Amino acid sequence: MDLGEKAIKSLVYLGLSEYEIKVYSALLQGGPLTASELSKSSGVPYSKIYDILNSLEEKGWIDDDKERPSKYFPCDPEAALNTSKARIDKTFEISKQSVLDEIKPIYDKVETRERPEIWVVRGEKAVLEKTLEIIQNASSELKLAIPALVAGQYGVEELLPLIKPIKCYFLVSDNGLAGLIKSSMPSAEVKIRDGMFGGGVIGDLKRVLLLLGRGDSGSPYLAISAEHPGLAIFADSYFKYLWESSSYYSTTASGR
Repeated sequence: MDLGEKAIKSLVYLGLSEYEIKVYSALLQGGPLTASELSKSSGVPYSKIYDILNSLEEKGWIDDDKERPSKYFPCDPEAALNTSKARIDKTFEISKQSVLDEIKPIYDKVETRERPEIWVVRGEKAVLEKTLEIIQNASSELKLAIPALVAGQYGVEELLPLIKPIKCYFLVSDNGLAGLIKSSMPSAEVKIRDGMFGGGVIGDLKRVLLLLGRGDSGSPYLAISAEHPGLAIFADSYFKYLWESSSYYSTTASGR
């Protein structure tokens, strides 16, 4: 029995990637299984299976029998939820402290409590124009998180030639896009992250565009644009969190 959409969304909210959900689901249906058996039953590439298994064990969702070869089995979801809650609480406290240490002093120095410049951007054309604006105005650093769906929708390859020779970080969920970026911009740093659903652009730690997606199939694509140092630092902190838990793109590893 496959996991339902509601259960999958809940697991994503708790920090599990698409591959991790597939492996846990496969164990629920057919465990205990070896890594090789799990790769076949879940559809997760064998080159990634041990990273996924190690991550799930750290998060408390699976365990192994310590034999050779090891067989893996699912943990009680109630116990796994308690582990996830503890991890989320710890992450919140770390993030809270970072906000208070870095952003609160900036806020306190502002004599006039003006409203931050924040806009809702509607429609694919407007999102592209705002992305282009941030790219063209960036003079020292660009950070882009690009999910596969957004990459196909907004013609990322058309934007690459417009980026200046500055420090660039790309976080993508598609191997083909990662290869395209690396071939077009060899000096750029590119990382892969499975199951990335949101995205955005940060320019010079000043300008931010956060992609929100669609409310439903008939509504326009939405994004939030902001030009505010505090919000930019907050977005940058989250980008760094995703960046540190992702893998560098390599043309020799995993067939990339």
